[in-house]
Parts: sequence; structure tokens; C-alpha cells
Amino acid sequence: MREAVLHYIWRNRLFEEVTLDGEPLEVLDVGRYNEGDGPDFSLAKVRRGDFIWVGSVEMHLKSSDWTAHRHERDPRYDRVILHVVLSDDCEVHNSLGESVPTAVLTIQERIRNRLDELDVSTKALRCTPELSYISPYSLRSLTEPLLIERIEEKLTRNGDQKDFHELFYRLLMRYLGAHRNNEVMELVASATPLRVLRKHASDRGAIESILLGQGGLLSSTPRDAYEAELSEQYAFYRTKFDLAPVSGGIFQKLRVRPPAYPARILAIAAQIICREDALSEAMSACDFEKAKELLAVAPSVYWRTHIDFGQSYPKALGGIGISTIHSLLINAVLPVSYLYSQKTGNREKSREALEYYEELPPESNRFVRLFEKNGFAAHTAADTQKMLQLYGRYCEPFRCFFCPLAPAVFSALKSR
Repeated sequence: MREAVLHYIWRNRLFEEVTLDGEPLEVLDVGRYNEGDGPDFSLAKVRRGDFIWVGSVEMHLKSSDWTAHRHERDPRYDRVILHVVLSDDCEVHNSLGESVPTAVLTIQERIRNRLDELDVSTKALRCTPELSYISPYSLRSLTEPLLIERIEEKLTRNGDQKDFHELFYRLLMRYLGAHRNNEVMELVASATPLRVLRKHASDRGAIESILLGQGGLLSSTPRDAYEAELSEQYAFYRTKFDLAPVSGGIFQKLRVRPPAYPARILAIAAQIICREDALSEAMSACDFEKAKELLAVAPSVYWRTHIDFGQSYPKALGGIGISTIHSLLINAVLPVSYLYSQKTGNREKSREALEYYEELPPESNRFVRLFEKNGFAAHTAADTQKMLQLYGRYCEPFRCFFCPLAPAVFSALKSR
């Protein structure tokens, strides 16, 4: 067992008992964890008989580690009221020559074994089957902060939070990418300043030519008259605004449905960007039904019958589907609306943005299915966003001991 695991046991009171000279101690307060140098915990409170000790606690696997770490020479450890170990193999002293009381921590065998397993396991969800022991109410309560945590991380990762228009544009482009092309769409957004597109807000054709050209999707040998027209427009705008397109051939079509092919999606993005002012008004007012209407824009005439240049489609094609609209609400509209409300000090509107996640259906992906398979049911988009944050922030990087569910998992195991 690592000392970090021992700290985790103490912080979350997963021990069975603490004894000093064979007599049990009552831990009134485990203290404040110290991640820097010095004793592991400060301001701890321990009752021994009629006396309450207040001060620092230092922890080791065995008491001889005190000497191995040279704490007997360090004055910072003179305030240690209790040295807590798993194995007491020697007496220890501080730099004043005073004996430091050494207490022994007792841990249930199954808790100890499970902690050791967690520390080395490579399973996707290392807390199974114990996750299913937590009640739905407790799961909801414990994961409540994860929705805001996910929103804030998403906003921080995707650009300048002072420019709401640019931030929304980047998120819109990313999440129009049908998963397989999210990163490439984000590259196109980075290479194509919104200020350039906004100069042509009333000209859908100009925006379409710029986005398709910047995405490297206009061929030097046009496949039909429409591509030739857009290529001519793009050549003009590329020179005028000194634009540099992304590398050609980086968009993926494999396992992408034909109606969501890259050229068609960029053309739909152009239609949505033409409505950017109206979308901004809807987001600032938290009118999410209006935002949903604005995202459900029909494509231009050419893209109602084509999936790529020179490639017609046998059925009439509309705009993006309802699942993509929901994805844009979840990942672009609601985060930016929440941020705007926070920055303008409108708590009521920021709460409305959070509450709208509860109005949207749960997302469906392999991470959500993994949690549902192990007893964590998703009923709304708020639930699935929390799951995704939980997995990405704690499960995948093996940060089990920092997970908000971990104390409840071990408490449930301890009581069974």
C-alpha cells in the first residue's frame, strides 16, 4: 500500500479503529490535508480519555519511516500530536528529543484489499460492482457539482471567455463534426476568424465558400458548376483576408452517414452562422426553444440534393437531425448562455441554463452505456454530462481517490 492510499483512508474515515498503547482513540476531526511539505494533516482533533489533542498528524506505513524520512531533525514536525501507522515497529522522537505518540490504524481486510485493487486495476470502471450499492438519490447528490465542472472545463478549453460570439462559433463548429470530425471542424474554426465571416453575415454563399475553402474541400478541378462557382469566390476571399486553409484530406468519411459528409455539414454551418445574431439574442435571453428553431435551419438548395460536390442523393435532404441539435444545445448553446449569465451577474438566467439540461434527453454513447450497465441510470442530458465528466476527469486518468463517488463506494462496502 502506498502512503497516498493511507492518507485517503484517514481523510475519508475508512479505518476500523485507531489505538494508542492498545487503547482506542476517538478521532473528532481528521484535520486539513496538506499536499505540500510538512506534516500530512493539520488542525486534527483526537480525544484520549478526558483530554482532546489538537494539532498535526503524520502518517506512515510503519513507524520507522519517521526516521527514514528524517523527521526527527525537522522542527516542522515538532507540532505533531499523533503519528499514525499501520505497523508500530519502533519509538520515534521530534527534533526537541520528545517522544511522539504513535497510534496504529486498523482497516477492514476487504476495504484494504479493494483499495489495493483500485490502485493497480486497469478496468474502465474500477469501482464496480460497488457503484451499484450507492442509492440513486446519493448518486445524484454526489455528482451534482460535475455538471458545472464540465461546463467550465469546456469553456476554458475552447477559447477566450470574454468574446461570447467567438466562443460559441468554436463550440458550434466542433460539435457539428459528427464525433469523427470534431477536431477537424475545430481546426477550420481556428483557421477562419469569425470576424471575417461576420462581414458577410447576409451572404450565405460567401460564408459557404470561405468555410469549404478553409476546410480544404474545394478541388482544383471542380466536379460540377457549383463547386467551380464557390472555388472562384474562395480564391477572392482567401487573398482579401490572407486566409490559410487546413491541410486537405484530413476530414473523415468512413463510418459517417452520407447526409453528414464534411462538405454538406460546413454548408449547414454557413447557414447557422448567418443566424448568429439571432442565436446570440436567444442565448442571452435563455430562450432555448428559439435557439432550437434557429439551429434547425434548412440547407441551401444545392445541399438538399447532394452529399458532396458532383454526388447527388436519391432522397431529399434536410438540415441537421434532432440528435445533433440536442448535441449543439448541450455543448455550445447552454454553456455559452450559462457563461454569459454568470458574467452579467444574472443568477436566475444561469440557473435556467443549468435546468434546461434536465429538459433534454440523455445522450447515447459507449461511456454512458458503461455507467448504465453498472447501475448508474441516465434520465436526462444533465445525467449524461455528469457521467462524461466523471469518466474523463476521474475514471480514465485513474484518479479514483479524487473521485466524488469514492467515499460513498467505500462506505457502502464497509457497511455490507
